[in-house]
Amino acid sequence: MVFQSYAIWPHMSVYQNVAYALEVRKTPRAEIRARVMEALELVGLTGLADRPAPKLSGGQQQRVALARAVVGRPSLLLFDEPLSNLDAKLRERMRHEIRELQQRLEITTVFVTHDQTEALAMSDTVAVMEGGKILSIGSPRDIYARPDNRFVADFVGMTNILRGQAAANPSPDGTGQVDLAFGKLRCRFVDGIRAGDRVDVLIRPENIAVTSGASGAAENSWQAAVETVTFLGECQDSIVAVQGQRMRIRVHPALELRAGQEVFLEIHPNRCTAIRAE
Repeated sequence: MVFQSYAIWPHMSVYQNVAYALEVRKTPRAEIRARVMEALELVGLTGLADRPAPKLSGGQQQRVALARAVVGRPSLLLFDEPLSNLDAKLRERMRHEIRELQQRLEITTVFVTHDQTEALAMSDTVAVMEGGKILSIGSPRDIYARPDNRFVADFVGMTNILRGQAAANPSPDGTGQVDLAFGKLRCRFVDGIRAGDRVDVLIRPENIAVTSGASGAAENSWQAAVETVTFLGECQDSIVAVQGQRMRIRVHPALELRAGQEVFLEIHPNRCTAIRAE
């Protein structure tokens, strides 16, 4: 197990911290040194074996905790929010290193985190939990792009949630029409939704196409007014209003939106989802 606080013993050196896991198992001393050095090499700490634990950076302490966990050659690794104490840049680097090490060692790993980016970037399978219950389980792409309940959609990333009513039964392609406060929207139906059901429509901000002129699309296209614009470097995060209904959008910074600007929104039917209203 790799703990959130690393649980590195401050009175021991790097070598002693990692070796302790083998010593309590009564591993022969000659074998301990070879396995400890192998584990330190795996995590990139070969030259720091004799360094006192308090002299390590946060990232190095994390690597010691990882080496101590894998030195016993376990069949299962447990991580309890191990990156939460690191700064953003180091957290991103460690994310890739842990994923790469896990793939190399082929050890089944359970990684607990509240960071959605971590979960999506590192996992083969994601389980979203609330109150001790698994609400949804699937691949990172499915969990993000096709959430099947409101909590998952709202918890993993950002999403617009619009209340409406199914106007008709779904078509053979799985899409149907929903009556919203500002008009009709065609979207993907889940949960066996039928005509007349109250629904929540889930739309990711980056799935809303934004143009300065009308697109000419026959459906899922509206005029909107830009209310706020926040520049985030790789994108612009904005609030727009469609007939009083506020929505969040994310667009490329080259579009250079500004407050008060009139724009046109378009949403592909397969990039928005209707679920039963909760």
